Amino acid sequence: MARLAVDNCQPLVDIPMGTIRQISKAMYELGIQKGDVTADLPKFVDYSFLEKATGKKKEALGFAA
Repeated sequence: MARLAVDNCQPLVDIPMGTIRQISKAMYELGIQKGDVTADLPKFVDYSFLEKATGKKKEALGFAA
């Protein structure tokens, strides 16, 4: 199962914050996580590495407060 999951994944540096929020909310609604942490995500999603690696501001990489 894990091998199939890895084979179906691809690293992306431009996942918009809105998409991350939608995934988080769906995981809560499906009972995968115990609480809805969607509102807390901006405190934990760190774009600093991507900003340095790409030379772009986090807003250009998909961050939206």
